[in-house]
Amino acid sequence: MVYYIRHKLLAVALPIVLLLSACQPIQPEQASTDSACTDAAKIALLQTYVDSYRDKDPEAAVALFLPDAQLTGTGGPVLDMATGEYSMYDVEFNGEAEILGIVQWFVEGAHLTNTIHDPVVQGNTVTAPGVVGTPFFFAHAIPATELDLIFTMEVVDCKIAHLDWKYTEETMAALPAAAEAMASTCADDYKLGILQSYVSGINEGDKALAAWPYAKNAHFEFEMIPQLDPATETYTSDPPLVLNNLEEFKAVIDYFIEISLSKTLDESSIAISGPTLAVSSTLSTPLLTGEPWFLPVTEVNGKYTVTFDENCKIVDLMYSQEAGIAETLTALRKQP
Repeated sequence: MVYYIRHKLLAVALPIVLLLSACQPIQPEQASTDSACTDAAKIALLQTYVDSYRDKDPEAAVALFLPDAQLTGTGGPVLDMATGEYSMYDVEFNGEAEILGIVQWFVEGAHLTNTIHDPVVQGNTVTAPGVVGTPFFFAHAIPATELDLIFTMEVVDCKIAHLDWKYTEETMAALPAAAEAMASTCADDYKLGILQSYVSGINEGDKALAAWPYAKNAHFEFEMIPQLDPATETYTSDPPLVLNNLEEFKAVIDYFIEISLSKTLDESSIAISGPTLAVSSTLSTPLLTGEPWFLPVTEVNGKYTVTFDENCKIVDLMYSQEAGIAETLTALRKQP
């Protein structure tokens, strides 16, 4: 009897199971990453990332990454002021927010561009030699506007899971000789880069970089920012500050960094004649509204005139204030 009931139940249950199974939608097998993303699509993914820099579109670049993706690479190069050698350091950015932040800076701050050539696909990995270009290099004592590097990209579901860049050993090894060659030539664009290195050092609080462009026997002359005379409610300037060597100037660099002074060069105003470069500039700090200046503004305009020696080091720097600045500031203070 038990045997009969057992088989009777099976005879009833089996058609029901089969019927229910037939009513369920067919679930496709999960496609592998390789079959879902062709080699051509993987290469196009890296090329689109590169093109986003050309198009100045950081959001488009970040849209190519998985939400938990990683962007890593080598920072720098950084000049060792004592040895003349260049080194790298590791950087790492995780997730959409961090990657967007650094890519925005690459695009909008460093005006960085990328190119790739001859990409190779091995499974889910794409490797491609490339070139990174940015005027940021000249402004940080790096003797180039373009450097070779290698991109390595890991792909998952046709999205970037990990992208890494590394400068090549050949690139790093060539930098000291390139620095010597550029210094000996001292081309006009390199002159501007030398001065910009000083500006970058002040803006970024890097004392060594700020001092790097100058010869040890350099001469400095600064027209002073006007200060308020409380008795007359007018602005006047002290006599120019004159310094006769780099060691004296280092104390000024310390002071500029201490007061969070920001310098901006107006590259449209550049005039170069032989070893001399002149360029307008803007100095700014919130402290201009307090002691000892009490200015009605947080920035003032002026002009740098610098002269380079045969080693492309600055041997003379003069900073002059904008003509009529004291009268302009007095008029602004008296406005209701």
